[in-house]
Amino acid sequence: MEVATEVLYFFINFFSLYLDFRTIRLFTETNKRRTKLFHILFAVFCFVNWFSFQLIPIPYVATVITFLCLLLITVLCFYGTIFTKVVSVLSALSLGAISEEIIWHFLNQNNTVTYQNASLGNILSCILTMMIIVLIESFLKINKNILIPKGYYLSFLALFVSSIILGEVIVLMNPSKQFLATLGLGTICFMNIAILFLYGKIIDAYQKILEKEALKQNLTMHQNQMELMTQSIDHVRSLQHDLKHHLILLDNYIRENNAREALDYIQEISTHLSAESEYACTGNYEIDCVLNYYLQIAEQIQCDIALKVSVPKSNFMSAFDLNTLLSNLLKNAIEALEHSSQKNLNVYIRYDKAILFISIYNSYEGELKTKGKFFQTTKHDFEHHGYGLQNVNKIVEKYNGESTFTTEDNCFRAEILLYTKDIRDAQS
Repeated sequence: MEVATEVLYFFINFFSLYLDFRTIRLFTETNKRRTKLFHILFAVFCFVNWFSFQLIPIPYVATVITFLCLLLITVLCFYGTIFTKVVSVLSALSLGAISEEIIWHFLNQNNTVTYQNASLGNILSCILTMMIIVLIESFLKINKNILIPKGYYLSFLALFVSSIILGEVIVLMNPSKQFLATLGLGTICFMNIAILFLYGKIIDAYQKILEKEALKQNLTMHQNQMELMTQSIDHVRSLQHDLKHHLILLDNYIRENNAREALDYIQEISTHLSAESEYACTGNYEIDCVLNYYLQIAEQIQCDIALKVSVPKSNFMSAFDLNTLLSNLLKNAIEALEHSSQKNLNVYIRYDKAILFISIYNSYEGELKTKGKFFQTTKHDFEHHGYGLQNVNKIVEKYNGESTFTTEDNCFRAEILLYTKDIRDAQS
């Protein structure tokens, strides 16, 4: 019987942890590059959680161990800020604890604890938690890429912690009032569900704000590109008007064998044809928009700019992904250059045979902090930042590509390699 009991508790523990991570995924997104690490840590956590409870069968100790292990795995294997991860872990613990206490009070009406009703209670609490999670997943879609101010995260942390404490207080009340205790716990459970939906509504509101800001920036970039195109057209019309005079002068240079003067004059005509502040003129409208917009900003802070672009005029990948990728990389580079005495920016973009390669490096001053193989932002308001490179990495994962971020001699280099479609299809 003892062996069967332990096996049953182990599988209940396994399913309970699965439900915890399913709740966590409501808030955060799994880092696909660390899927194997997640599976390993999940297996280890199952044994640690089960074994620790055998050694120290104290619920509060088990809760603390569970919280720490869940938080560790979430930090290592999920995207998001530390605030998002702590909120997601506390939400999972709160939902599981309240569900367990509701079932426990419902089954323990006579204040007698047996192996049968304890096992049944654990199974039913998992089923109740599963039903709540499925219900939430059906009606609540949280955008996991949106960050909200730190104050909101702290408020949700306080609410989830309070619900756990309040649930424990109700459990320790007069045991003769089991029905009222069950009713109170059920109310707390509904409150937790309402908190999750409130979190989703706040995320939606901030998403609309960010979409408006992104639309405003895109309109600015397109307006800037239209102005550059208008300048180019005006220059061409001006050149056409005086074309006869230019050809006469060139003819005289050539007749007098003044090749140097002829070449210089042709170069002057070419310069006149180019619009002012037009760095990129590849014919690819999306790339030209982003490059010209950000490189003009770089010019305003007196950067030395080196640009080399070789891309087709037609679209070769999602315009949204390409805009997100280039904008985040260039924005991060320019923000670093604003605080650097040496202002060097080098941008290299090449597309060939369905492979896109982007290399951007910039000078910087100060010390970059690292977290694992990733660089941390040095901005004071860091909870609102740091998603730039995360969004870049998500696009890299989407296209099965590779990304490297390195530093050397106060120069930060970002290199991105994307496979925009199957290489075999590109070569056929």
